Amino acid sequence: MRSLQTRVVALVLAGVCTLWLIAAIMIWFDGRHELDELLDSHLAQAATLLVAQASDGELEHQYEEAAKLTRFDRRVAFQMWHEGRLQWRSANAPTTPMMQQDRGFASTSIDGKQWRVFATRGKDSDVQLFVGEQLDARADILTALLRGMLLPLAVGLPLLALVVWLAVFRGLQPLRALRTQLRQRAPAELTAIGLPGAPEEVESLTTALNDLFARIGSLIENERRFTQDAAHELRTPIAAIRAQAQVAASATAPADVQAALQKTLRGCDRASHLVDQLLQLARLDGAQQPSQQQPRFDLARVVERVLAPLLDDAAAKRIALEVDVPDHCAMAGDEALIGILLRNLCDNALRYAPAEGQVRFRVADGTTTLQVSIEDSGRGMTTAQIARLGERFYRVAGNDAEGSGLGWSIIRRIAAVTGAKLDIGSSAELGGLRVTVTWPRAERRNGT
Repeated sequence: MRSLQTRVVALVLAGVCTLWLIAAIMIWFDGRHELDELLDSHLAQAATLLVAQASDGELEHQYEEAAKLTRFDRRVAFQMWHEGRLQWRSANAPTTPMMQQDRGFASTSIDGKQWRVFATRGKDSDVQLFVGEQLDARADILTALLRGMLLPLAVGLPLLALVVWLAVFRGLQPLRALRTQLRQRAPAELTAIGLPGAPEEVESLTTALNDLFARIGSLIENERRFTQDAAHELRTPIAAIRAQAQVAASATAPADVQAALQKTLRGCDRASHLVDQLLQLARLDGAQQPSQQQPRFDLARVVERVLAPLLDDAAAKRIALEVDVPDHCAMAGDEALIGILLRNLCDNALRYAPAEGQVRFRVADGTTTLQVSIEDSGRGMTTAQIARLGERFYRVAGNDAEGSGLGWSIIRRIAAVTGAKLDIGSSAELGGLRVTVTWPRAERRNGT
């Protein structure tokens, strides 16, 4: 049953039918018990009355003439014995005692039929009386009672099914309206869905869909701007590579050819770096917040691996790179993402530090936090410039260092994904920029 409406109707009707069946069984057994008690009391009352009448000598008519009034007359019988001799009996009663015991109730078989018999004695114990009733008479009475109760239920079941179906059909109307709106939408239409008067459950669904459409719209708009900016940014190194390739093709002097090829290689390196950063951003845009359980790694080894390729750049600019990292620094998180974060921070510091300048890299392993700080002796940045850090393709005006303006976008995104706090300001000691990344040590706050 793929239809929600059919499923709801079927479940409701199945539940109703099950309850009705249980109720009918309970009515049957309870009604049978009550009927047995009622008719047993009638037998006892009839026997008591007959004993009283027999003791007073007031019985003047034969049973055959007096009790042919209902369809149950042949199903009721009695015997009266006086001093061991049968004195009086109904036409359908046997000539032998209807049961062996002389007092109380018992079920017995007479001429192949089941009877319920009550026995009692007179006041002087010389009169023995048996009053019996066929058990199938009781079954007929019970069946008639149940027929009167259950027949309306059986007739009402189809009507109930129709009412339930109409109610479910009516109740699911907002979902059908929502389905119609979604089917009629163009693929690029991300406007909010409107269902006036929708119930709370459907309204919460439309709210979630509208939130999803808003996020998708924002993502598409960001991707559109990102694609346009990336295309514009890639056009510059490609044009430079083409120009240098043309110079190399037209140059005749070996020195000119060599210079053009070197510039071409630098342009390729810049384009390759830009593509790598674009790929990193694309991966980070789809990243989710980390789970509670994160793998552990040694941050000191990550720092060593990140700084190793940058030592040549520092040596080429004669930059003094000061590194202060503990021998071992356990950390929980995504090792690859944190490595990218540290590499971009170190790369930026080395790019914007002047020749013969200084870069300081420190790791502080505290009780409740893990902190990484990077300082440089560059020109620094104003408060307005710091506020714009992280905008894609934004670069500080007047800075001749090569870059694509994507490094800080990557840094901020990784900080958000890994739950780090990012502080950017001026370095009091070196005069340039100081960047501090702080991760909370949740495992230490918990005492581990």
